[in-house]
Amino acid sequence: MSRKLLTGLAAVLVVSVLVVMPAEAAPRWFTDGQVAGPEPEPGISFGKIELTNSELKAITCENVVASTAWNAVKEGTERGFQNTVGYGTWGCKAELPCKVHNERGEEEEGIFATAEGPPTFQGTEKAARRSGNTSLPWIGELIEKEKQHYVLTHHVKVWVVVPLDTKVGGPGEGPACELLGGEEIAFADREGATEKAAGDELAPKTVNGVMNGLYPSHIIFSGGKTEKGGAPETGRLVSSFGYGYTTGELVTAGAQDFELITAE
Repeated sequence: MSRKLLTGLAAVLVVSVLVVMPAEAAPRWFTDGQVAGPEPEPGISFGKIELTNSELKAITCENVVASTAWNAVKEGTERGFQNTVGYGTWGCKAELPCKVHNERGEEEEGIFATAEGPPTFQGTEKAARRSGNTSLPWIGELIEKEKQHYVLTHHVKVWVVVPLDTKVGGPGEGPACELLGGEEIAFADREGATEKAAGDELAPKTVNGVMNGLYPSHIIFSGGKTEKGGAPETGRLVSSFGYGYTTGELVTAGAQDFELITAE
């Protein structure tokens, strides 16, 4: 057989192998073991998350998150998407506290986190009014790194609210309101080529559960400071007061019947 014919056959074999090799699959959402469809399905997540910052120290809050999840084709491959459409906190505890009294006269931590932007000042008396502006929805996409699944999330911005100190007419008492009273500090994800290369994008890990209702899936934030000083595994947030590192986990499930939601 001639050398030219052998070369031609080899080229045909290479092309054939490339044709039959399947495209690399992207992670998708499953609901109770069935592939999720293109229509957004409501979900709910809740649990305790700690935000650590060099100025604010550690703030730990109970969190509740409303979301929608679906699968769609992007760049020729079906993959999972998730939008965060609601976010709230309660029961916060702060290492640098600012205590207030609720309407029943009970003392509690006044610092909290919100997705709603700071108030604007209106009218002749310059009274503060909430504008209704919000950073929601936060846009998410399932990705895979080293055989583990993450929700790469964009447009995240959370404001940490510190009440005014009593010395200036506010309700707060404690070192945080003495130093930062009246501040609404924005913590946001960092986006762009530089941030992506550095690992600063926020991407919580999703860990699959095993049974509807009884053993649900979890969303993990392992965003503590790293020994080498780089960005942590699930990313971090940035503010005018420096980086914010998030740690903790949320239970997550379908909002209709607490369906088992998995990433596969």
